[in-house]
Amino acid sequence: MYSAILVQRQDITGDGYADYLILGECPSPTSSWPQIVFVVDGASDPAAPRLLGRLGTKDYFRGAQVSVSGTGRNATIVVSGQGLSKNAALCCPDIILTIKYRWSGQTLKEVGRRQIPI
Repeated sequence: MYSAILVQRQDITGDGYADYLILGECPSPTSSWPQIVFVVDGASDPAAPRLLGRLGTKDYFRGAQVSVSGTGRNATIVVSGQGLSKNAALCCPDIILTIKYRWSGQTLKEVGRRQIPI
């Protein structure tokens, strides 16, 4: 179960409705809490919200920050924070990771990635 720790609204699909970007974390008694960003369609029925994507699911973000530049189909979502390289233990972030995403008309696509060792 994820807990929401930050919610932003921005039209990223170009339909004129503000979509929801929800930074969530999954509390765990055995390891640090990974964070991901859920993107929900602002035009969908609130009783049955449509999930557009989950960002950062394989990157094990900690202390993530979410920002959006541009609007509509020109919007770029940027998620940055501490993360894990392929060789890191789950306990210990070893990189600063920045990932950029854009809406393709069907799905959210990664369009850039940068990592810097800590």
